[in-house]
Amino acid sequence: MTAVEWLEDCLTEQYLNGKFVWNTRADIEALFQQAKEMEKHQLECAWNSSDQNMRFQFSSSAYKPITFKQWLENFKEE
Repeated sequence: MTAVEWLEDCLTEQYLNGKFVWNTRADIEALFQQAKEMEKHQLECAWNSSDQNMRFQFSSSAYKPITFKQWLENFKEE
């Protein structure tokens, strides 16, 4: 299950049951933050998996690896 699907399930279940457990804006923001962290972890797992695949396909001299954290920092700067 992706982070987006998890968030959708949480919101839908509470809406359909007619009882929201989130009483404040901070509760909802915490839920969204948790989903963002889950998505970040999922992206990092995918990145690491593809990085290992690239290392297998190319020689170390032809492939210059970059970590997910480096990519994330570069992405934030743009």
